[in-house]
Amino acid sequence: RYLISLQSPKAIFRGALKDKYKALLAAFVVATTGFLIKSSSVIATDMPVAVFTLLAVYFALRYRFEERHAFLRASLIFCGVAAATKYNSGLVVIVPYLAMRHLRTQAKTSLNIPKDHYVIVVPAMAFFLAMPGLVLNIIKFISNVVSEVLHYSVNGHKNYESSLGFDNFFHQMTQMNGHLGAVVFAIAVLGIFISRSENDKLKFLWVYPLAFVVFMSLMKTNFHRNFIQIYPFMAVFFVAGVSTIWEMITNYITKRSLQRMAQAGFVFALVAIIAHNGFKQLTQTTLALQNVYDSRSESMDFLQSSDKQTVIIAKELDIHASDLSKLDGRYQLVPLADIYLRLQQGGPATYPVIYVVPTKLSHFDGKYKHRISDDLRRQADDWRQFINNYPEEKIIQSFGKRNLSLSLFSVDPKLVIIE
Repeated sequence: RYLISLQSPKAIFRGALKDKYKALLAAFVVATTGFLIKSSSVIATDMPVAVFTLLAVYFALRYRFEERHAFLRASLIFCGVAAATKYNSGLVVIVPYLAMRHLRTQAKTSLNIPKDHYVIVVPAMAFFLAMPGLVLNIIKFISNVVSEVLHYSVNGHKNYESSLGFDNFFHQMTQMNGHLGAVVFAIAVLGIFISRSENDKLKFLWVYPLAFVVFMSLMKTNFHRNFIQIYPFMAVFFVAGVSTIWEMITNYITKRSLQRMAQAGFVFALVAIIAHNGFKQLTQTTLALQNVYDSRSESMDFLQSSDKQTVIIAKELDIHASDLSKLDGRYQLVPLADIYLRLQQGGPATYPVIYVVPTKLSHFDGKYKHRISDDLRRQADDWRQFINNYPEEKIIQSFGKRNLSLSLFSVDPKLVIIE
């Protein structure tokens, strides 16, 4: 969150556009965007890849305008890392490639420009270093890539689909407008199309966001999280739009007193809109994140304040160590199959014991069903039937509402504490 919200737009403005005040304004816009705050609260590839693509563009900008090979190498390395993190972000390689082509056409440059294959070799090496596992199973890697291409472009995703082209583009822009706020979004669009200051550099900065938006609009699946990496660029364009409006006020209002009044009014309105939108989004997002509570944490909180029995926990629940620490070591992690055998055998326990077990157990999740063996499927069926018929008087408490998957980490699985 720190890297993407504060350092990335700041780096682009301070390093490439040489203006720290504009950098701070861009950083503030990104830092107060609720969608990015919420997205950074979960472990996913979207936030990290946003940092990697920004760094790739940043170093390409430095290379283009400062003509140092170290910047080109850094840009291409981050292109490879970005592609390894999220395949569709490999498109960012067009930025250092165009920087090379531009410098090659300049007769005045004395820089020895690398050959075109350089933009393939260096990112490919970085890609392999970032994801060495593919070397061990190249067939599976190719299969996964093909699967993702089909998922996005042909098969789609239930409840997350749009018609290819304008329909998907309109959906993404509507989402972005909602997350940024109508005023910030409109000024960012203004910054893209009619910015007059820093024209060369901003035009160069458009390349990747434009290419990415066009490319992803041609997909059927419309997850908006893919566009997280575009938000810092929109913050930069927003600041460029603000600069454009400021120049218009300065150039078209000649009377000094009116000019100052207009500038003061613009600054006041801008600060009020950004502050209001930022505060609103931060408040809503903070409340939303606070209200998200997993059944595993809830059950451990409940047991922490209960009697000091030994707690036997189904290993498949994957309860985090920070939650387990609430029990002060009075727990055992046991495979669900072993718990099932103990409960079936019955009989009095030699010491007070309670169990934490799942109730809604699923065989598989969609395309991952091949990971589950037939034996495990039968065990899941047997357990589900057993726990559904468990005596109600022995059920102490229940939490959660979702299935516990046997192939993927599940959020808020339904579980019970039983005697």
